[in-house]
Amino acid sequence: MSEEMAIKQNADGFFDIVPVTGLYSLNTSQKIDSLMEVKEMADAERFLELWKNAKTKDSASFILRLHEYEYPYNYRLNGPLLTKFMNTYV
Repeated sequence: MSEEMAIKQNADGFFDIVPVTGLYSLNTSQKIDSLMEVKEMADAERFLELWKNAKTKDSASFILRLHEYEYPYNYRLNGPLLTKFMNTYV
C-alpha cells in the first residue's frame, strides 16, 4: 500500500506535495506538512502524476531523488520520517 498524495499551496506561494493518508511523525500524531515543495503548479502536477504511478520503494526513491536534483534546497522530508514513509511502499 502506498500513500495518497495531493497538491496544496503553502503560505509562501509554493506548491507542496502532501501525503493525505498514513504518514505520521514518529513522536507525535500530527501529519507531516509536506513531502516536497516546488515553485510552479506544472511541476507540482508532474510530481503528483509520478506519485500516482509509484508502486514500489524504487519508484518512490527515484521520485525523491529527482525532486532533490531539481530542487536541492527544498527537500522537506528526511531521516526517520523518510524511512517511515518509504516503508509504506511494497
